[in-house]
Amino acid sequence: LGNESFQFYPGVSYRHLLVWRGGRSDLTITPPHDVTGRPVAQYWQVYDGVPELKSLMENARRVLVNQDLNQQLLKQGKRPGNAIWLWGQGIAPIMPSLNDRFGIQGVVISAVDLVKGLGVCAGLEAVSVPGATGYLDTNYGGKVAAALGALQEQDFVYLHVEAPDEASHEGNLALKIEAIEAFDSQVVGTVIDGCRDMDGIR
Repeated sequence: LGNESFQFYPGVSYRHLLVWRGGRSDLTITPPHDVTGRPVAQYWQVYDGVPELKSLMENARRVLVNQDLNQQLLKQGKRPGNAIWLWGQGIAPIMPSLNDRFGIQGVVISAVDLVKGLGVCAGLEAVSVPGATGYLDTNYGGKVAAALGALQEQDFVYLHVEAPDEASHEGNLALKIEAIEAFDSQVVGTVIDGCRDMDGIR
């Protein structure tokens, strides 16, 4: 599917990136989680006016339907990943670094590439943590350990946890409560305890 105009970059879970060189950034596209469980035909009509994207998405369906993983999912009675939904478009931002603005160095820790990317644009070092999934099964302990370790040398750590937001997108109250409780006990409490013996941390 990729070519000189379109380049795909895989991310974590459903979060991936398509770069469209020379493409448009003025489209109004509905995020898929805003229409979960509803007919999507009307939301796809925007692509009728953008033949390059419509063709790409149609070709993606033809490619995905024959993938081994999708064939296995169908045999198991599960839903296949049979299409791509392009949304969240924009252009790469250019911004002054936090070091230029405030004289601080720092890191960003997140399973979400969008958050990592914003951190990098702001001059932060992106720290990857094994097992960080952006969901309730994420490696909370690994993220906290990475944050506390970074605070030994850095001025600033932005530690991002996506699980509560994902539970909201699913509309699942029980998971939302579980995610908030996990964040409170495994992240906030642990970070506070870990910072008690560090000078100048707030």
